[in-house]
Formats: sequence, structure tokens, C-alpha cells
Amino acid sequence: IDHELLEILHSYEPYGEGNPMPNFACNNLSVASAQTLKSLHQKLEFKSSKKQKAMAFFPQEFYTPNDTINVEFSVQQDAFRGEAIMILRNITRCHS
Repeated sequence: IDHELLEILHSYEPYGEGNPMPNFACNNLSVASAQTLKSLHQKLEFKSSKKQKAMAFFPQEFYTPNDTINVEFSVQQDAFRGEAIMILRNITRCHS
């Protein structure tokens, strides 16, 4: 998930009823860091070859570092830094 993917996604705009925004899925992601915002949302980073940032709006549960989760998400450009960020749609905790 990087700037190149953002450019590809932008090339298919505008998104709407006849052209829905693509959704992606990743399994077994390890949470590197978690920050709760206003007791409503959660900013997460996942461990991988590089840390990947994500936002969960109104999640059903909040996660902590070292949790392993499966996610469905879309990709958007972070308004502050211009980098790609995962917008989490559906999150499930992995069970061992």
C-alpha cells in the first residue's frame, strides 16, 4: 500500500453508485501500535516490512499491540501527510 496504489485508485475516480470504491482484505495482521481517539475511533499501525497506518471509525472493539486481526479496508490518502492509509471497514480478531 503506497503512493503508486493511490495513483491507480485515483485514475478510476469518481467513485459512486455505479463505480464503487475497491475494497481489499488482509489476514493475520499484527498490531504494532494502537491509539484510541475520543473513545470512538482507533488509529492503528501494523507490523510488516514497513509500518502501515490504518484508521478504524467506530470499531466494535478496540485493539492493543500484538493483537492479530483480519481486516477489510479501502485505501485513501492521508490528508495531513499525503501517504496511503488503510480505512478499516470490517475487523475480526484472529483466534489461536
